[in-house]
Amino acid sequence: MTIHKAKGLGFEIVIVPGLERSTQVDTQPLLHWIEQTRLVGAAEEEEREFVVAPIGRNGEPGDIYRWIAKQHARREDEEAKRLLYVAATRASEELHLLGTATLKAPKNGTQDLSSGDKHSLLGIAWEALKNEFEEAHQEQQVEEAGTPEQAEFDFAPPGKTIPLRRLPVDWKPVESGAASGIPDENFEVIERPRGSLAARAFGTVVHALLEDVARLPGIDAGGVSPAVFAKVGSWRARALALLRSNGLARAEAEAESAEVVRALQAVLQDSTGRWVLGARAGAKTETSWSGWATTERGEVVRTLRGDRIFRGGAVPCSVEETHLWIVDYKTARHGASGLDAFLESEKGKYVHQLEAYAEIMRKVQGESLPIRMALYYPLLTKLVWW
Repeated sequence: MTIHKAKGLGFEIVIVPGLERSTQVDTQPLLHWIEQTRLVGAAEEEEREFVVAPIGRNGEPGDIYRWIAKQHARREDEEAKRLLYVAATRASEELHLLGTATLKAPKNGTQDLSSGDKHSLLGIAWEALKNEFEEAHQEQQVEEAGTPEQAEFDFAPPGKTIPLRRLPVDWKPVESGAASGIPDENFEVIERPRGSLAARAFGTVVHALLEDVARLPGIDAGGVSPAVFAKVGSWRARALALLRSNGLARAEAEAESAEVVRALQAVLQDSTGRWVLGARAGAKTETSWSGWATTERGEVVRTLRGDRIFRGGAVPCSVEETHLWIVDYKTARHGASGLDAFLESEKGKYVHQLEAYAEIMRKVQGESLPIRMALYYPLLTKLVWW
């Protein structure tokens, strides 16, 4: 959204792109005018005057015309400062300012950075941001001076070293049977559930806010503090903004936002839900892992995203840390088939997806670590696990 539309709103993460873009339109109107106030007489009474200057002959501006234009530029710069302040203060946790600095022409053997257009947001904030860009530029020069061999690296989780293989420059993804029209029984296709825009937006927002709930302190299987429960209950405005950003009309988003908050509070009232979201050993939320998968057509890179991964016991709500739990959130509701039949069909639908997660995690954590896979339904407060 525009910065103007963000006034009065608040977000956990704010991204402001294109700081180098000019905030002023470089045109020469036929007339420039300005209204100003001056003090007149011994009593210093306010008097307003209106100064107008036309563009000069052959498009050449006169002194008064240039003076008025300069006053306008100053006012617009001040407004841009206020605008940047509004953007920066919308963020409660993370603020990302993105811009492109300009390399000046070499002078005395060196190249200095500049903000480019001095009327851009980057130009206005350049004194505060200059060091950040200079450090990034120095790091880039060091990287460019390195050799390709230096780019090789290993990723080492605690207690285990896993070499990463770089993809060749000419690597192309293996065409799947679905894409080529050729049936391939060994190629596993993991599909996310389809549904209406509202259903998909609802699921996306619930996933996002459950990630935030997991960061709140004082959540465990035994209970949750009233302050945390009330805090989550106040998230309807956040849910509404997220639903709107996912394409829902305001009327529909209003109704769905209440349902989102109800689902989050239902999880906090459920001991199993609190056990999943509470502070757990090695807990990771919405984390991505990539690994090689072997098919008849060769090796492919598969990236999977786990909603909640942590150490726990052999069964839900246990306090041991002997097993790795991989939990995926699902916001579906059961239909006429009944709850038990619905959950059984859901397990069959997603068993391959969860096993793919487990395959990657075994490579990271070791083959000997026992794994539990589960589906958690916030709207039903049910955990299906195996």
